[in-house]
Amino acid sequence: MSSVVVLEWKFSPPDYFEKPTEVKLDYTTIIIDNGNAEARIDSAIYDPSKRAALRDALTDEFLGFQVNNHKAYDLPSPTVTIVHPDGRKDYSLEIESTQTETIPHSIDFIRTIHTTEGGIVVEDPQRDRIEKSKGIAALIRKHHDDEVLRLLLINNDASMRNPNYELVHLYKIRDDLKEKFGGNKKEAIDALKISEDWNPKDWDRLGKLCNGLPLRQGRHGGKKYEELRDASDAELSDARRIAKVMIKAYLQYLDMTAPK
Repeated sequence: MSSVVVLEWKFSPPDYFEKPTEVKLDYTTIIIDNGNAEARIDSAIYDPSKRAALRDALTDEFLGFQVNNHKAYDLPSPTVTIVHPDGRKDYSLEIESTQTETIPHSIDFIRTIHTTEGGIVVEDPQRDRIEKSKGIAALIRKHHDDEVLRLLLINNDASMRNPNYELVHLYKIRDDLKEKFGGNKKEAIDALKISEDWNPKDWDRLGKLCNGLPLRQGRHGGKKYEELRDASDAELSDARRIAKVMIKAYLQYLDMTAPK
């Protein structure tokens, strides 16, 4: 019998995924529940490449949920325990870069009930939200190596970690997509139409929010306007919505155009 390598991450907020969830890989499954993520691997196949792959898969799960929940997260380095066949344990700590930031408030939705001819149907917004987030995470893992996707996700994450420059980061999402399609706005908009949520007018709307209005969180930082104001909650919400739609649309574009 071989030893087992156990990697364990303690993350916050502990309810980031709302309910227990799993990330399945070929050689193990990451079990996620209440601020803890754990993976067990046979020591005979464990090596640094798998450790890195586990970290990437777990990060992609966080980023997938982040597109929907608009929360920053803290994912420190894992503890590593080698459990020997005789029960003896060896402990170590993996040294990795960490991500830390204040967690923005998130508003949940009330469950609604609709009556149909067949009786009462109870909708579960939490379940639907989790399923959508896991779907996004799965696509992120599938297209993990796409450089533009990584830029979109980095800026989406940065928009939550640097609220004073939130609109600057959200504008970069649009910029990166435009660059992806040769700097051609029309080609970018046409490509993103693959999403049913896509509204071509959102392209210019995001530009106005991030670059056209005298907002402190925007791109000008006082250089264009003598007086700046804070973006309203409605303006920030709209910019976040559009950025989310753009990321989801690009994921769908990648999936539709990927070699079969």
